[in-house]
Amino acid sequence: MLDLTKSEYQVLLTFYEINQNITKNNLLKQTTKINPNTAASTINSLLRKNFLEVAEIKSTRTSLARAYKTKIPFAVFMIEMFGYEQIQFIIKRTVDMIDDPDQLNFFLLKIYEVRKENSR
Repeated sequence: MLDLTKSEYQVLLTFYEINQNITKNNLLKQTTKINPNTAASTINSLLRKNFLEVAEIKSTRTSLARAYKTKIPFAVFMIEMFGYEQIQFIIKRTVDMIDDPDQLNFFLLKIYEVRKENSR
């Protein structure tokens, strides 16, 4: 299990949901879950803990802004957060609950694509 505070966890999940490089101000515009007063310190903490990294420097109207991105893939984060066995259990339960053959084929195709990409 990872040693993250509630706000660090919330910010990191928001980065994974957005899934693109994003500045602190844009992050705050896209979600109301994050307290604006703690956003900067939380992002700095995640930088120190190596969960985030500066992806690029963006030019705004009045200044330069850092755009951040996650440093580890979401799947790795989930495995480190909950453990491999728990994630395996969740995936198995999810697959077992799928009744629609098209949805199951879509899910299996995604698994195949990830395995193919990881084997390169």
